[in-house]
Amino acid sequence: MKRIILALALAGLLASCSEKTPAVKEEKIDFETVVSQRRSTRNFDPSAKISAEQISEIIAVAQNAPSWRNFEPARYHVVLSEEKLTAAKALLLGNAERVSGAAAIVVTSFVKGLSGFRDNGEPVDALGNGWGAYDCGLANSYFVLAARAAGFDTLIMGGRDAAGLRSLLGIPETEEIMTAIAVGVRASEPRIPERPALEEVVKIY
Repeated sequence: MKRIILALALAGLLASCSEKTPAVKEEKIDFETVVSQRRSTRNFDPSAKISAEQISEIIAVAQNAPSWRNFEPARYHVVLSEEKLTAAKALLLGNAERVSGAAAIVVTSFVKGLSGFRDNGEPVDALGNGWGAYDCGLANSYFVLAARAAGFDTLIMGGRDAAGLRSLLGIPETEEIMTAIAVGVRASEPRIPERPALEEVVKIY
C-alpha cells in the first residue's frame, strides 16, 4: 500500500541503521529540524555505508509525494555495488570528486507521457513533459528529506553524463533522466547558505 504514514516510515528507517551507518536515534525528529539539517553535502565519509533495505525504505517515503493523477512517474535507479558505483561516479562530471566517498548514487528519472497528458496521449498544455519533471522534483525533495531523517546526507546533481548513465544502468528511453543524488554521511559540516529575505520572494495578495 503506497500511502505510508510518514512517522512510521521514518521510524523504520532509523531502526534499520547498521554499524557503519549513523547511530539509531531514539528521539523523534520534528519536520523543522529535518529541513534545517538537510544540506547539500560535498564531502562524504567513505567508511559509512547504506543497505538496499535502507534506501528502499527512503524511497517508500518519497512515494508519498504528490503527482499528477497519482501517476507517480518518478523512477529510482540505485547504484550500490562497488563496481557500478565507481563507474557511475565517473559519469558525474565535475561532481565526481565531491561524491567520491558517497555510499550510493541514485539516478532519478520520470516516465514520459504520463504527468500532464490526457488518456489519448495528448498534452494538456504547452508544458507537456514538464509536469513529469515537476513531479519527479517533488519526489526528489521527499527523498532527500527522508534520507536526512534517517541520518544520511545527500547531494542533488544536475552535472552528469545522462547518456552514459542510461547505458550503464540500462535506463529505457521511455524515461527522462533528471538528476543523480549522492547518498552517504557527511564527513564535515556543510556550509549553510544565506536565504533571501521573505519580502524578496513572497507576494501576498
